[in-house]
Amino acid sequence: MLPILTIERLTRIYGPGCPRCLELTGPEAGGNQCPACDSIVALGEVDLELHPGESLGIMGESGSGKSTLVRQLIFEDTPNAGRAIFRESANATPVSLFDLNAARQRFLRNHRFGMVYQNPHLGLDFSVSAGGNIAERLLMAEHRHFGEIRKRAATCLERTEIPASRMDDRPSTFSGGMQQRVQIAKALATNPAILFLDEVTTGLDLSVQARILDLILELRQQSGVSLLIVTHDLGVIRLLATRTLVMKNGRVVEAGLTDQILEDPQHAYTQQLVSSEL
Repeated sequence: MLPILTIERLTRIYGPGCPRCLELTGPEAGGNQCPACDSIVALGEVDLELHPGESLGIMGESGSGKSTLVRQLIFEDTPNAGRAIFRESANATPVSLFDLNAARQRFLRNHRFGMVYQNPHLGLDFSVSAGGNIAERLLMAEHRHFGEIRKRAATCLERTEIPASRMDDRPSTFSGGMQQRVQIAKALATNPAILFLDEVTTGLDLSVQARILDLILELRQQSGVSLLIVTHDLGVIRLLATRTLVMKNGRVVEAGLTDQILEDPQHAYTQQLVSSEL
């Protein structure tokens, strides 16, 4: 099966950069700041593949580059080098994401990609209602019939366990867990091919975390959406991800099936991460 998303040698450097940035940074160098030019190598020649219907986890401590990776893929930032190829189906023409113009990138982000942030304030407009947030995404995806938009918003909220009776309430009146469910409802409103999840359970109570994770599992099984899950939480990785990449200092240090990574980690850094959770 052809991957829905292929990333090759993706590199993001903050600062002037120099010819030795990649050589002088990374796990073996002990950091991601280049001693020659003081630039930060947030991503250094990262490769990955995401397959249709797959749940791919990206695990690492704060500053490992995992969130920076997602920001490139949803066009919130621009890489210095590398490419990302999106192929929605076996018969579809491959699309080089970073070669698209701004209008085409917006189209993909609004139609085919969904994003759920750790902080709901980044994914929701708190000045409008929960239903209004979903309507906003549908309007950007060129839906125009008000009645159909409102009906779709109610359906999406109910799928994520938000009563339709609260559709006209603002997110500020919701609990943290409900705000995350509204984000998920908004992201899934256009039936995206890929859903990006960035630390979606961080800061929530354990019982709320469990309900959010169960909801994500259920929605993935129903829709077949591909998941790219960014987290430092091994529990989230264990429950959601079928394959996992481990990142440190902007590099992928280990990759494989999640069970293999967690039960028999090979890299010293992965071993440290897993042992810290025991």
